Amino acid sequence: VNDMQRILQETKIQEEELEKKLKHHVTTSRTELETKLEKLEVLPTKLRPVLVQVRDLANNVNETCMLAEKVSSKVKALDRTRFRLQNTQKRVEDILEVQNCITGIDSAMESEN
Repeated sequence: VNDMQRILQETKIQEEELEKKLKHHVTTSRTELETKLEKLEVLPTKLRPVLVQVRDLANNVNETCMLAEKVSSKVKALDRTRFRLQNTQKRVEDILEVQNCITGIDSAMESEN
């Protein structure tokens, strides 16, 4: 019986120690959780301005992209126009060369007569 009472007493002491440790752990964990929750509650307020800035930046990038596409299409149109002008210039030069040949032939024929 004495042994059983001693074991019971030891078990009660162990239970009390475990209960103290558990209370301490629960209290510490609760405090940490409350602190983290408070930070999370403040987070949306801090993120709203960032969200607005991100949306503005996305709009600016989108507008810049559209502008770049417009400029690119105009550059392509200018390149096509330049190509057509070069072809026209080449044809005019060819016509002038043929005209000079004709003038030379006319001069040669007149000098033979």
